[in-house]
Amino acid sequence: MSVYKISSEGIKAQRWTQIRTLVLIGIIVMAILWYMGEHTGFVSGSGLIVPVVVMIAYISVSSYLRMRKVNEALRTFEIEITDQTIIRRQRYAQEMSFSRFEITNMAETANGIIVRGEGQGAAMLIPNTIEDYDQLVEELKRIHPFDEEDTKTFQEKFRYLGIVLLFGGIAGYAYFENKYLSILSICLLLAFLWLFAKPAYQSRLFSEERRKRAAWVIYIITIVLTGAIVLKLLSYI
Repeated sequence: MSVYKISSEGIKAQRWTQIRTLVLIGIIVMAILWYMGEHTGFVSGSGLIVPVVVMIAYISVSSYLRMRKVNEALRTFEIEITDQTIIRRQRYAQEMSFSRFEITNMAETANGIIVRGEGQGAAMLIPNTIEDYDQLVEELKRIHPFDEEDTKTFQEKFRYLGIVLLFGGIAGYAYFENKYLSILSICLLLAFLWLFAKPAYQSRLFSEERRKRAAWVIYIITIVLTGAIVLKLLSYI
């Protein structure tokens, strides 16, 4: 049995990645607020100060809390390898394990190693920032031979389609007054829910309780959106 953890250099690199991402998000948010103040008249002059201050405070506090949580998760991340099993443990995440008999695909990627099993969301990422990474690779090869490429899921292959469905649906419903365009926008949101959101929460990364709770939320949102379609149709009869 061998246990591997993320190196201190890997944790530092991930921390800087988080910081760069948060700075980029902050710049985008500030740019949107500036655009609204200068071109839409939604907020202007002194009225722009309060939203900016509130947004900066919110981003700062939430980013600090998130970075603490992520860093703690990285420090507790470990991969245990036995003769028959690969186990991943990490704080704030469900423990995941694959026996050698249920592994369907294992391949190296730019960020590390992807191990996939049978079923929706049965995937484990082992980052290449793991200590003794080369030794880890050799142990994994004894459990299952590496495949030439990773067999990505539909959601991973077409993740940009998911972004288009989500934001296209929201923008269309908010700005289009035409009945058919509004209904089409709601259909885009329903497609996002069932093609991307629902499969994401069926992952083995989440506990059974959390998967059930997420499923109920998606069902409720689906009923609400379907009701909105019906109301749109009835309002034009």
